[in-house]
Amino acid sequence: MHWPSVLLYVVSSIIIIISNKMVLSSFTFPSVMFLMWAQSLFTIIVFLLKKRPVFSSKNMKMMLLTCILNVSNVFFGLSGSGLLNVAMFSALRRFSIASTMIAQSYFFSKELRKSVVFSVFVMILGSVFAALDDLTFNGLGYTFVMLNNILTTSAQISQKAALEEGWTKETIMFCTSLLTILVSTFYILRSYKSLLEYPFWSNPAFLMCFTASITLGFVINWSCAWIIERNDALTLSVTGSTRSVLVGLMVCFGVFDSSYIFTWPNFIGLQVSGIGSLIYIYYSQKDVKQVAQKENVDAQTTQNIIKCEEGKN
Repeated sequence: MHWPSVLLYVVSSIIIIISNKMVLSSFTFPSVMFLMWAQSLFTIIVFLLKKRPVFSSKNMKMMLLTCILNVSNVFFGLSGSGLLNVAMFSALRRFSIASTMIAQSYFFSKELRKSVVFSVFVMILGSVFAALDDLTFNGLGYTFVMLNNILTTSAQISQKAALEEGWTKETIMFCTSLLTILVSTFYILRSYKSLLEYPFWSNPAFLMCFTASITLGFVINWSCAWIIERNDALTLSVTGSTRSVLVGLMVCFGVFDSSYIFTWPNFIGLQVSGIGSLIYIYYSQKDVKQVAQKENVDAQTTQNIIKCEEGKN
């Protein structure tokens, strides 16, 4: 497992979850599309100033599909997070892990190791247990999150395929941001009055959360692509689940998100799901060490064979 990409994703995503929740729920910001537009604009500016993406004549259909899935995924993710408390949102999001595991096996012929299947099963079991005692049910929020799960899996698999075809993560992020701006601009022009009349534009706390949401949108997108590039889509999903466990604990202990109603079944379910994430991390590290040891043994064996052949000659 590539730890720098994982740690960057966990830290940035925890902060952006808190800031997005504050912006969309506590401050009742009226436009998810404008938030997406601002995040994408920041991303494009960063790339133009630092490193311009490289375009080529590779499979443009795969690039376009990846961008559409990424934009849709972000929209339903932000919309769902604004309608549900963070702990419940986290529990429902874990269903994307099972679908990612199955999709990787189908599209990339990746072997399903028993340890991985077991850890994912534990996570899903904990999530279901937590969801059974939801005292703040919101049908639209549930729908958005389940669509978010489907789109997350689709976007990750598509992005992995695009990376394997030679596209860079920078180009994918840049094109996704361009598409987001094109789509969201049409919506913003139709509802700009609510933005102009929004009462918290001069509120320092809102501006701090809004700025964090905009800037960290770039960081989390970068770290997502980095994890997929150096690991795989399932690692990204499980890392997101582990992050959700940490955020869920913060919510359960009243650190933020006053909309959450504590119940023991929900709390226990979140912890069981967290244990599943830790099991996955343990077995992933164990598999990496075994592969490295096998490669070292194979290399040593090859060298010994070459020396024997040279000695005969």
